[in-house]
Amino acid sequence: MSLAVYGWIVLDDIEAKKPNTLQVNVSGQQFAWSFEYPKQKGISKPIAAPELQLPINRQVQFNIRAKDVIHSFWVPDFRLKQDAVPGLTTRIRTRPTEKGDHAIVCAELCGLGHATMRQTAHVIPQGAFTRWVAQRTGGAKPGPAGAKAPPPNGKQIFMAQGCTACHTLADAGSTAKVGPDLDNVVADAKQVGKGQSPAAYIRQSIVNPNAIVRKGFPAGTMPQDYGKKLTPQELNALVSYLQRVGGGKGQ
Repeated sequence: MSLAVYGWIVLDDIEAKKPNTLQVNVSGQQFAWSFEYPKQKGISKPIAAPELQLPINRQVQFNIRAKDVIHSFWVPDFRLKQDAVPGLTTRIRTRPTEKGDHAIVCAELCGLGHATMRQTAHVIPQGAFTRWVAQRTGGAKPGPAGAKAPPPNGKQIFMAQGCTACHTLADAGSTAKVGPDLDNVVADAKQVGKGQSPAAYIRQSIVNPNAIVRKGFPAGTMPQDYGKKLTPQELNALVSYLQRVGGGKGQ
């Protein structure tokens, strides 16, 4: 009983709401996590992001939802996890104290791609977080000594968005069969793209996946919101990457 009381006191202190708590909305969907920073102090407009950026030593409240089936949002390094349940919003608070990259996994069996439902939480200094927010909200300023943020990496975006759970792509080491084989996406564009260039066909397939549904694959399987979740720069990087590794090298 003494240990239970002590444990309750410690947990209550960890989860007690602190001033200036950062709010982050977390969405789970087969088979990826996505994040949104709602408008709040220091964030002038909502930010959608494929990976989690957190300032060190600042409390964060995760508002967790599921779009399809039950998932479980778990960051092992944070020692806390919470279920994501369709139709409900669950919440959990924590304060990251160690700078670096921390794995995010799904701890609830949610389908064939469950093992690939992984993302990364980047714990960074407050100054770096402020610059990241400015870049995402249109008020971007160069970093220290005029340094610019590195350009988005198409392969990293492909991996972070959970695309490996549904598509085959040799360059990314994925062999899933839920969606079309992306090793041949450039050839597919020529066959079913209705006269579009490979880049235009790939872009349309990402932002409006029901526009052209490949034979043998059901409509509505791929999430419809990548056009909102990805910035124009991230979308361009992903399109270029898929065109390059999907049979379009040199085109």
